[in-house]
Amino acid sequence: MSKVAFTARRESPFEAQRNDDVLTFDQRYVEINNGNAFDAVSSHFIAPNDGVYLFMFSFNAVPGHDAHVYLCKNTTKVVQGYGNANGLSPGRSLSGGNQSVLSLKQNDRVMLKVLKNGESVNGEFETTFSGIILFQS
Repeated sequence: MSKVAFTARRESPFEAQRNDDVLTFDQRYVEINNGNAFDAVSSHFIAPNDGVYLFMFSFNAVPGHDAHVYLCKNTTKVVQGYGNANGLSPGRSLSGGNQSVLSLKQNDRVMLKVLKNGESVNGEFETTFSGIILFQS
């Protein structure tokens, strides 16, 4: 079985420039990329093989903002997380995240998107995206 696993994280905050903006990750903070299936330039995971994969993500909303982040398979929204930092003391925020097991075909793409223009997530390594193959099919 092909060994495929990745973890990426953000160092700096990210603000969506449009609805459904792809949440990008810092190339130098792709901590593991076994199988080279995570494209750090596009921040897309590209399935190297047919198989069943597990994806996980977590984030903190930037203080004073909401953030809706969702996992997308190709063009389909799969699961969403929500973080709300509105009305909290400066420096405080609430985290969001989710996970999903997906059946992928070779070259399917999985990425995170921020739902609304202007929504922001924190950096400081509080925003992460990980995936691993469970088995090939």
